[in-house]
Amino acid sequence: MPNQNIDEDSFRQRYDSLSIRANWTATDRLTFAGEYLYQSRPGTHPRGWFLKGAYQWTKTRWSPEFSYRYAHFDGDDLSTSGNEAFETAAYGSTDYGYWVQGEISGGYPLENSNLKSHMLRIQLWPTKQLKLNVIYYDFTLDQPNISGDPVGSTNWGDEVNMTANYSISGDWTLNGVFGWLVPGEAAKNWTGGDKTWVYGMIYVSFSL
Repeated sequence: MPNQNIDEDSFRQRYDSLSIRANWTATDRLTFAGEYLYQSRPGTHPRGWFLKGAYQWTKTRWSPEFSYRYAHFDGDDLSTSGNEAFETAAYGSTDYGYWVQGEISGGYPLENSNLKSHMLRIQLWPTKQLKLNVIYYDFTLDQPNISGDPVGSTNWGDEVNMTANYSISGDWTLNGVFGWLVPGEAAKNWTGGDKTWVYGMIYVSFSL
C-alpha cells in the first residue's frame, strides 16, 4: 500500500493549482466556454486549457448543435530531470467527449495529460426521448511518450464516436456507444500493430 504518512506541506506544494474558467452566452444559439489551469510543483509548472464554441439551430428539425473544442495538456519532456506533465485530477462523466476524450483513447490508453485534441461534435434530438451524438477527434501527444515510454511520434490518431441515448421512462435510459480509431504512428509504435481499433457498448442506466 502507498505510504499514508504524507507530509502536509509537501502535498500542498506538489498539488497547488489555479483554475480560471469562463462561459459566455453570446446569443440564445451561440455559446463559448474556456478554462485555464496552472499547476505548481517543485521545479515545474504544468498547464492545461481548452476553448470551445457551440451553435444550435433551435428552430430546425432535430435541433442540431455543432461545436468545436481545442484542448491542451502539457506532457513530460523526457530529456529533462523534472516532470512537466499535467497532473490529471479525478474526473467523472458529465457528457460524452468532455472529461473523457474519446471512448477508446480516453477510456483506455490516454488521459487528460500529455495531450492535444481537436474535437468536432454534432448533437441531434430526433425526438424528446432520443439524443444522438457524432464526435470526431484529432489526437496528438504534447511529447512523444506514453506514461514515460518513448513512442517516436506525437501523432496518436483519429477517432470517431457515435452515441445514442433513449429515455425509456423518467428514470431509465437505454444507451448505445460505438467507437472507431485509426491509429497514428504513436499508437502503432506503442501497441506494435497498425489495425483499426473498434469499440461498442450497450447499457441501461437508472437515475434516482
